[in-house]
Amino acid sequence: PRVEGIQTVAASPSGTVVSVSFTSEYARVYSLESASNLTGTVDWTNVTAFAPGSGGLMSQAHTNTRDGAFYRLEIDLP
Repeated sequence: PRVEGIQTVAASPSGTVVSVSFTSEYARVYSLESASNLTGTVDWTNVTAFAPGSGGLMSQAHTNTRDGAFYRLEIDLP
């Protein structure tokens, strides 16, 4: 089952790397996904493996070789 209630703290680009920082909870796993557009059928792609929540601030990074991207977090129960 998916859960909601994440707070994205920052999305920070540096060259071709985008780091997304967010608050996390224990007993949840997080994966960063990207898409090239948000129109029509959106094809979300996992760009990081699931990582367990730390109960604090976490960051996941993506090396983006495209011109622009949209990001979201997938949050699941382990």
